Parts: sequence; C-alpha cells; structure tokens
Amino acid sequence: MVLSAATSKNTVFLATTSLIIFICFLLIGFTVGFRHESEAFTNGLIVVAMVMVLQYLIFDPIKFLILAFDHATWPQDDAIYHVPKTSVTQSRFDGLKMRLGSCKSELLITDDHRNEKLNEKYGRIAKELVLYGSYFFCLLLIVVVHVDQTLYYNTNIMYQLFHLSTNYSMGLSKVFFQYEVFPFIEKTLIDAFYLNNGNWWAMEQTQIMGVVRLRQMRYKVHHMGLEDPKWDHDDYLPEWTLPYERLHYKDKFWRIYDPFLHLSLQSSFLNSLLLNFNHHGAVHVYPESGGYCSYLMTKRTNSLKVMDYLRDYSWMGINTSALFLDFTLYSADANVFTVITLLVENTMFGIQCTKTDVESVRLIQSAAQKSTASLFVVALYLILMIQFMRTLFVKLWFDPKVIKELWNIVDLFICILNVVLVMLKVLLEMERIILCDKIERATRAQFLNFLRPMRVDQATSIILGFLVAATTLRLWKVFQFARVFQHFTHTLSSAWRATVSLGLAIVILLTAIGVASSVPNGSNAVLFRHLLRAIITCFWYSMGFNGGMVPSELFYGGMWLGLCFYLFLVFIVAIIMMNVFASVIYNYFKRSGRELKEQDKQCISFYQYLSIEFADVKNRFSGWFGCCRKRYQRKGYTVSENVRYWSSQRMVKHILRRREEQRVYNRVSEGPSETSRQEDYYRKVRRMYKISDILTIQLEILKRRLLGDENGNLPSSDDSDSDPEDMPELYKKKNSQKKARVRINQTKD
Repeated sequence: MVLSAATSKNTVFLATTSLIIFICFLLIGFTVGFRHESEAFTNGLIVVAMVMVLQYLIFDPIKFLILAFDHATWPQDDAIYHVPKTSVTQSRFDGLKMRLGSCKSELLITDDHRNEKLNEKYGRIAKELVLYGSYFFCLLLIVVVHVDQTLYYNTNIMYQLFHLSTNYSMGLSKVFFQYEVFPFIEKTLIDAFYLNNGNWWAMEQTQIMGVVRLRQMRYKVHHMGLEDPKWDHDDYLPEWTLPYERLHYKDKFWRIYDPFLHLSLQSSFLNSLLLNFNHHGAVHVYPESGGYCSYLMTKRTNSLKVMDYLRDYSWMGINTSALFLDFTLYSADANVFTVITLLVENTMFGIQCTKTDVESVRLIQSAAQKSTASLFVVALYLILMIQFMRTLFVKLWFDPKVIKELWNIVDLFICILNVVLVMLKVLLEMERIILCDKIERATRAQFLNFLRPMRVDQATSIILGFLVAATTLRLWKVFQFARVFQHFTHTLSSAWRATVSLGLAIVILLTAIGVASSVPNGSNAVLFRHLLRAIITCFWYSMGFNGGMVPSELFYGGMWLGLCFYLFLVFIVAIIMMNVFASVIYNYFKRSGRELKEQDKQCISFYQYLSIEFADVKNRFSGWFGCCRKRYQRKGYTVSENVRYWSSQRMVKHILRRREEQRVYNRVSEGPSETSRQEDYYRKVRRMYKISDILTIQLEILKRRLLGDENGNLPSSDDSDSDPEDMPELYKKKNSQKKARVRINQTKD
C-alpha cells in the first residue's frame, strides 16, 4: 500500500502499533534484569554498523548481480494486471478537485517555468547541492571530532618545560657548547624524573614510557664545504677504534658496544613509508633512520653510569654533527602521549644550535571509548561517502567519456582522498593495537618508538585538510546558480592574465628585495638568516603582517641601505603595487558586472524553481501546522475596503521593485521596451483568465455541494435520460409537488 494513499484510520492504527512496540521494547530492556556495559554496548553497535556497511557494499551488489543474471538468462512473462478490490470510483467532486488543483498549479507555473533545459539544470543543481552540501557539513563535523583543541596546551607547556630553564631543570636553549650536553641530560632527563618520589618533578601523573634514546649523526670525515655531508655507517669498537671485531661476549655486555655500532632500521614496508623522513636543522638535514644510539636506564644510578661511560669513551666528539634525544611521556589522566625530540646540532663554529620538537597525540583510544556524538558523525560520514562514490560511479558507468571533464576529475580526486583517509584510519587502528601489545610486553628498560602511529595521525590530518579544500572547491561549482558566485567566477576567468602578470612582477620584486636584504642582515637578524626565510619575511611584511619584526632589523647594512629596503617594502610594494593589484581586480569586477547585466536573460531564479517544485511540500507543511497558514483578518474594515487597500499596497511594491530593477540593472532611460510591456500584459491577461477558471470551478463545487447529492450529481429535468431514483429526496418532493399543481390546474380547466 502506498503511504500517501492511506486513510487517516490506517495511519492512526500504524502509529499506535509502532508506539506500543516501542514501549514494549523499552520495558523489556529495563525490566528483564540484564544490563550491558557501555563499552560492550558500543562495541555491539559498531559491529552491527560494520555488518550493515559490508552488506551494502559487498553482499547487495552480489545479490543484484545474481538477480540480473537470472532475469537475463530466464526472462519471465509479464504479469497480468488485476484491478485491486480496494480501488475507489472517482466521483464528480474528485474530478472537480483535480481540475481545481491543476488550475492552481497552472496559475503558479508561468511561461518562464516551462523552460525544460533550465528546469533540468536547476534539478541537477538541487541534487548536487544536497549531496555536496551534506557531505561538506559532515566533513566539518569530522574535523571538529578529529581535532582535539586541548592538545595545544599540553604541547605548549611541554615545549616551555624542556626548552626553558626552571629551578629543577636546565633548558635546552641554555646549551651553547658541546661539553654542556651531558650536564643537560643529567639534570633535565635523569635527575628531574626522580625528584618527586621517583616521579617527574613537574607532573606526577605524567610518566616516561620506556627509556630515553640518545642518537647521534656522525660525519664520515670532518666536514668542510657546501656540499652535503657523508654520514658514517661503519661499526666501531669503544672509543671509535678500528678495525671492528665482533667479540663472543658482546651480547652479554651489549650496552658497552652498542653505542659504537651503526643503527640499522628494520626493513619493512611500513617503516620505509612512515619513518623515511628527515629532520631539518640549522645547518644540515638529518635522516630519521641511521646513526649511533645509546639508551639510558630506568634507575638514576644506572643512567648516571651510562653517562659516565659515554663521557669517558668520548662518545661525542668533533665528528658529531647532531644529537637527538628521543623519549615519550604519557599522561594517564588526559590519555595523551607526548612525543618529544630534542636536537642539539654541532655547527662548524663550535656553537650548539638547539631545537625542541613536541607533538601531542591520543593513541590509545578505541572506538568503544569514543563519545556517542563522534560515533554518530563517523557513521554519517561513511553513509554520505558511500552515497557520494555511488553517484560518481553511476555517472561514469553510463557515460565513461565524462571522466575527461574537470569537475568529474575533482570528484574522482575526492573519492581517492576518501579511500586514502579510510585506509589511514584502519592503519592507525592497527598501529594502536601493535602499540598496546608492545606496551604490555615491553620492559621498562626498553625504548618504545611512538613515531609510526604519530606519523599516521599527522598524515590523517593532512589528508582531511586536502579533502575539505577539494570539497569546498567542488561546492563552489554547485553555487554557480547564484549571481554573486557567477560574478566572482566571471571576474576571475577574465582577469587572470592581468592579475598573473602583475602578481608575477610583485613576486619578482619581493624576491629581489628578500635576496638583497638577507646579505647584510642575515648575520644579525633571525628572520633574514636564511635566504628562503628572508623572502617569506618580505612577502608577509609587505602584506601588512608584523609577526615580531621591527624595522631596525633592516638597518644592519647601514642607514641608507636599510632605508631603501624599508621604502621598497612599505611604499612601493605594500602601497603602490598592492593598490594597483586591487584596482585591476576592481576594474575587471565592474566590467564583468556590466557584461553579466547585458547577457542577463529574463528567466526564473533557483529559489523560484524550488518554490514551485516543492510547493506541495510547503502546502502540506502549512496544513500540518495551522499556525503557518495565512488567515484573513478584517482589522475593522469590510472586504471591499481590504481589497482596495491590498491592491494599492501591491501596486506600490510593484512600482518600487521596478525602480530597483531599473537602478540595479541600469535600464534605459525610457523604461521597459514595448516587447516587455506586451509580455507583461499578456502574462496578466492569462493570469486573470486562470483566476476566472479557478473561481468558476469553485462555484461549481459549491453549487454541487448545495444542490447535488453526496457524489456531486445535480438533479436532472424530466426529459433527461437520468434515472429519477438518483435524485435526492428534497428534489423528489419538489418534483411531486410541481406535478400535483399541474394536475390541479388541468382539472380546473
């Protein structure tokens, strides 16, 4: 049975039955005596959702494939149509109501609404707007769920605790010479973690996971020159002695020999994919894999012995290029891992350059521990992602040539990013399982590397950002039905040559200023110490951003040279060139506006299309909620007075709208053309005729309500072929009285 054809009695019966079943399920769930744990219940819901997704993606296509093969191989005969017994015979009232609804629809649908190509275009835009709009909104919810804003505070505090000095620790920024590295490790990474009854002095709830790893990168030979250094990969005996010999007691005294053996990364696909990155120092770029490693111990005395051993056997020396201190902190209260990498770089001047890298991430958090809102958002995202991919697949299945279109390529790119994002999420869950197993089985004296899951989490955030950007670009294409977006798009398409050439000139000028300013100021100002950084500094300073830069940093090459740099940045680039750029954009914006007005066609807007297309929904909504209906209010006047008042108000609004259109669209001085006047006149005449038809049908319905029977049949005359039994009782009595008067008159004659 079609739901729209159901009677009110059946609808009430269905609602009552559903309510009774729902109440019964609630009573069963609360009174039978069993209660699930929240995590177990969440896991059950997740399993049910996964089964539904598998059925939708895998099993349903297999089922439809089998059914299609069955219908293609053994075609069945067409079924004979039988008239249902519950079919209702249409009365005259039904026919008149149908005609009345048709006339009302024709009154709303003007000639402008009969453009089929435009209607198809607006229909396609409406579907794309629902699809891309809901998907974009769900992506924003995914970003809100994925990003934890509280991690910023943990990252900032940890950075300050290890980079700056305190009463109980030495800051990394205070390390200037190589002989200060070991005292920094002893005070900050050893003593500071045993001051508060064996806990870290700063936070008792924060514990170090495993031990601290010391990894140094060494030159093959003492590096001099501008070429890339050659890193040492050889194995040595203690005190960097050659040749290397493998002794039979090495495995027993591995802590003595391992600091002088080259670290070889375990070869695997995930290691090559996740750990194949570089650390950018002040002088060189250092790989994550390789180097020579030493590990601290779990007890303070043993860690100090390790430091004495490294100091006595000259583990750090003139060939040491950089030292990495890697360790991970875990806060049980916040369930946050803090992956910290401290870099001490030995420059050719003998001064140490330091860098503190802190990353906060939630790694041990299963799906059962997430909130209900986040699980709902993830489920909604999966549904919309499947719908999005299905729409693209159907489009490409029926017309593969459309893959060459630009926006279909963007859709394909979005689908690929979605697949990559899901794969990264699955990989992150696998890394979490491996990490939990490693934490459970590892000893306290073992180094635990948390870089792999952290890199997967970072890649997930990056892919999510690209996905939001691509979806925003695709949504811009959908919004092209609006005049504002058409104006911007037309401006960009017409002004790109001029803006690109002018922008290229600005880029060349700023690059030249950056290169010139880095030469005299690079040795004194941090913002100009590197060539690329100096160019970027000139870019954002010319755009009006300050960022801690003061004009005095440009004057290290002399007053006149600094004054020239400052005038070029502030006056020539920031004032003249940027204003010229803005003027070019503004001129093209005005010209594109005039072109759009000249090309403007008198057609319906997207809102008018929606108001007609979903008029039935609007009427039903106003029918369900009576408060939304417009009711007649007399306001102390008669009907004729109200009609005259409304007509005058409508005429005033019409005149004001015409004046606004004349001002906005820059109409000619003599007003609308003769053709537009005739079209407007014909439109009003057709509208008056249609209103006349509506009033005629309404009067016919009223007449049949008053004078006809329950089916709307009017009483017929004597010479008609209708059956007298079909006449109502009132008209039968009137007819019999009339016949009696006729007989009496005949007898009198």
